Amino acid sequence: MSLETAVVHQDEMADFMRGREYDVSSLEFFLLAHQSECSAYDCEFVALARSCQCRLVTMDGKLRSAFPDMAVSLQQAL
Repeated sequence: MSLETAVVHQDEMADFMRGREYDVSSLEFFLLAHQSECSAYDCEFVALARSCQCRLVTMDGKLRSAFPDMAVSLQQAL
């Protein structure tokens, strides 16, 4: 893919996602990361799932083990 094509697609996706963003508390996901030893990046998704009151579907076994009340495998979700 050329750089020009990539930029066009990125702009299209940014337009599509505009207004569909969610904010999560930095303090919350840092605390989750500290408590679980999962990465802060992964814990952002846990924090988002909690704030949306939904399950987090992930193939990450470490994340599922750390947050069994929130994180489920794709098989479990189906």
